[in-house]
Amino acid sequence: MSKSSKPKEVSATKFWKFRELAADEPFRGSRQSFAITRKIHNLVREAIQNIRDQGRSPTKPVSVSFKIFDLVGDAKTRFLADIGWNQGLHTHIAGCAKSQDVAEKQLLIDNLEKFNEGLMRVLIISDSETKGLTGQELGTTGNFCKLCRNEMIPTEGTGVAANGGAFGVGKSAYWSFSGFDTVVFSSRFIDEETKLPSSRVFGRTYLPDHQLDGGDARSFSGDGYLCKPGLINGKEVGLSLKFEEANISKGSLLYRDENDFGTTIAIVMFDEQIEDQNRAIDELANNIRDSIVVNFWPLLDSGLLKANIEWSSGESSADIKVGVLKPFEPFVRAANVDRDKNSLEDLTKDTLLDAGQCVYFENSISIPKRKGGKAENRHDKIEGIVSVGLTCLTENELEDLKSFQEAYKDVELVDRFAYMRSAQMVVDYKLLVEGNCSKHVGVVRAGTARGEDLNARPDDSDFKVEMFLRDSEPPMHDHWFFFDKVSSNYAKPWREVVRNMFESIATTAKKILRPNLFGDKDRPDGLADLLRIKGDGDVIIPPGDNHIGVRSRLIKTKFDIANKKFTCDVEVQRVDPKSKPRSRGIRPPDKWSANVGTQAVGEVGRELLTHLAASSTDSSLMLKTESQDSRVVSYLVTAPWSVKKYLISFEVSLEGFSDALIERIRVTSFAESQVTS
Repeated sequence: MSKSSKPKEVSATKFWKFRELAADEPFRGSRQSFAITRKIHNLVREAIQNIRDQGRSPTKPVSVSFKIFDLVGDAKTRFLADIGWNQGLHTHIAGCAKSQDVAEKQLLIDNLEKFNEGLMRVLIISDSETKGLTGQELGTTGNFCKLCRNEMIPTEGTGVAANGGAFGVGKSAYWSFSGFDTVVFSSRFIDEETKLPSSRVFGRTYLPDHQLDGGDARSFSGDGYLCKPGLINGKEVGLSLKFEEANISKGSLLYRDENDFGTTIAIVMFDEQIEDQNRAIDELANNIRDSIVVNFWPLLDSGLLKANIEWSSGESSADIKVGVLKPFEPFVRAANVDRDKNSLEDLTKDTLLDAGQCVYFENSISIPKRKGGKAENRHDKIEGIVSVGLTCLTENELEDLKSFQEAYKDVELVDRFAYMRSAQMVVDYKLLVEGNCSKHVGVVRAGTARGEDLNARPDDSDFKVEMFLRDSEPPMHDHWFFFDKVSSNYAKPWREVVRNMFESIATTAKKILRPNLFGDKDRPDGLADLLRIKGDGDVIIPPGDNHIGVRSRLIKTKFDIANKKFTCDVEVQRVDPKSKPRSRGIRPPDKWSANVGTQAVGEVGRELLTHLAASSTDSSLMLKTESQDSRVVSYLVTAPWSVKKYLISFEVSLEGFSDALIERIRVTSFAESQVTS
């Protein structure tokens, strides 16, 4: 910014500045429509991701606190003075509540009613060991302008950031949780020009455009600033205040000690908008704690994030130190598994992963040519590597994860792989291995987070993988299948990169997690899923005017996987013709017949299985083998008409099926009726 355009302070008076609209300007609603989905899960992700982006050193920890207060009495009065409630904010909020109909009008009315009843809930998010709100008052650079003034510019930079966000819209989460669409910031930081400690206080509200109550005919923009008056090139502007100018002192929720560098964010009139009233404050605190762990257990485990939650309401209060919760210990083990060698080398068909054990393997990822973006970031096609850790769950670990899932509805954890890159925020939890497998969790570490030592310099290929995956994330950074940026920056097949990587990981993981089964156990745990044998999976041949129908189902199975065979009981039931013989004065037949057997259903169709033997306890049944290619594939079973339902026991071979194919097929019974005489 040139000296001629440098803002000039007019006074240190704190007030809320709202711009008067010209007569021909259209009215606009608030910016809530731009907000990400309103969930504590998303708010926590956005807050801590930004904190990590602003850490003063990538190898030193940052701290974050979430403080929830139900303010009443003197505490409420002090906070209202700090945020300039009577310096214009209250007047404009009340004007919005009585102005034209907008989507936010009822929200403002409801929260004003709660406020007038005496209760004001605020959420204070404060970080330490971070850079704070650095930068000039105006412009596109510097943390202050990006977070507090500008829109759609990422807090961590306009170029390629080292860690998290790339869009600058996630910060809308702060305003989406304010019942007054208002957030106030305070910060201690090192001034980039003077190199001396400095402070800042600034507020921002995204109200609807509105008129004031009381007959004032003027219209105002809903974009308001808590600031002090200033001039730039002769025009009025709102400038940030220093602590002493804003009367922020010890005891204020916005106050920070002189050497406590970082940012405090106050969400005014915190409102989850989930019920008529806010939920219990301790329940909200526990939800925040769980959200921190779900999204940031890698940072908690590495010691790079220190987090705590405080709450106070009436006579009750608590201070919660956040660490890795017990259900997430299997994920931690998978992330930290020994990487001295590829553990797959030690796994054979008869020596697979036992409950509680971990395994490590590497997987390739092919990044196509980067043809867009800055010239220094372009490159030819490269082959990269991602690190994968896998934990086979014990029964207790499985129950712990299931219990956590039941209480925390935003993610599924059992049989999921957590995947992440440099920010060490879990991007998402993805199901990779379906069908039968040992219950498990996994961790995929990619980009510059691939290495075991976080302080070691990543390979050049890791930086290129990091860049691609970062471009593959949407504004909430919650998956790697966003194509808007990669489609313009990369050559084809950009769409297949992440999918191929996950499919390859799944193929390897499936081999590791295949159950190691021996002997003759009735429906061993998991194997029914492997063969996908459905006990209630009837196959029905419907009856017609001149033939019977028949249904069959598998009701019992025993397995001998070591010898590649199984036994099963198939229940067969006759369904009589639509026109019953007796109704036509015709004597019913003496017998009825059905062709009964089992078959494998796979990706490319059906295959009849080889039947080694068949029997029934019903001596009235007649069984005759039906062969195909010199093997028995079914039995023609003839029963007296008086027998409408019977049971057949089969011994069936799985020889000729590879282990990989067995994992993908499902087994069904079949029964084909014969025409009645």
